[in-house]
Amino acid sequence: LELEVVPAGTKTPVGSPLSLPSASPGKPARSPQPRIVTPGDFLLRFTARSAEGEPLDRWEEPLSVPDLSSVAVALATPKFFIASSVQELRELQTAADPTPRALRIFRQTDRVFVQLEPYAAQNAGDVSVTAELLSADGKGLLTLPNLEIKDGKTRFELPVRGLGKGTYLFRARAKVGDQQVEHVVGFRV
Repeated sequence: LELEVVPAGTKTPVGSPLSLPSASPGKPARSPQPRIVTPGDFLLRFTARSAEGEPLDRWEEPLSVPDLSSVAVALATPKFFIASSVQELRELQTAADPTPRALRIFRQTDRVFVQLEPYAAQNAGDVSVTAELLSADGKGLLTLPNLEIKDGKTRFELPVRGLGKGTYLFRARAKVGDQQVEHVVGFRV
């Protein structure tokens, strides 16, 4: 799988194509080094290739990169990590940079961890982060306490073990002074 980052309105990619590794059985694929781009609109152009290098499929996904220099606070999309066994939990705890999962369907026996990365235009030490577990209709079920930011991020366990089967919302907020930003992510148990 190849990835090209193309500025909107042009046909010329930024840099050379990135080769995305495939996942091994039972293990998610590791992402290549990030590509730094300026704020603006882009297309992510994917090309799936055969073992011989022939194109099998091509598709594009839009991407809008915000200009974070003009906002007081920003919050990266929450990353979810799932450990379904003791071995996966150990790997997650010892990995310096574990691979997040896109899956938003959890079993009651899963250990689910969330990582939040807030950004502040001025002093990052002034950023406070809160997280809440909500019902599907947005009613508060649980506020997760003491989200300490260390090295620009915080990681904590999302308590899915005590939840009944159903749909829930996870809301994360980052705040600096009177400026606030939030992300809401739905998931199922």
